Parts: sequence; structure tokens; C-alpha cells
Amino acid sequence: MPVTEPQPFVTTSLDVAAFLTAIGRQLIRTQPQGRFLAFQFDSSASTDAEKYFAGASVPAKAVLEAYRELRNLIVTTERAQKKAYVLSSSFSQ
Repeated sequence: MPVTEPQPFVTTSLDVAAFLTAIGRQLIRTQPQGRFLAFQFDSSASTDAEKYFAGASVPAKAVLEAYRELRNLIVTTERAQKKAYVLSSSFSQ
């Protein structure tokens, strides 16, 4: 019987991703998902995400710092996508 890798925990919620980052969860990668950016964490982060929805508290400063970092990551990714689109469009003309 083949052993399967556990699926990463994925969220497009900036709030959940900021919470997970603030409590020390490592962001594995990001991936564009439609209009959003999906944040991927290890599979065990789903337990911590449930704690977030249950009202777990984290120091506000830590959450705000994580929120800013992730927001900057979103903006950087959006700019890179636009630049790639412009470049690919100029080559196809």
C-alpha cells in the first residue's frame, strides 16, 4: 500500500494566514488561485486554524506584523503577475 504525503493546509484568507504566521507556523509557499493568493502551510496547521476560528488570542502586534508581511507578499506577487502578462503579451504581438 503506497504511503501518501499529507496534504498541506491551504487558505486564501489573509486573516487566517496572518494568525498562523504570528503563532510561528512556517509559510511553505504561495500560489495564485483565481483573484486570490493561496497560502500553504504544513498539514498540521489546520488544527491551529480551527483554534483561530474558535477565538484563540495572539498578541495584536504579532498578528499585525504578519498581516503586513503577507499583504506585501500579495502585492509583490500581483506586480510580478502583471509584469509577466505584459511581457508575454508583447512577445505574442
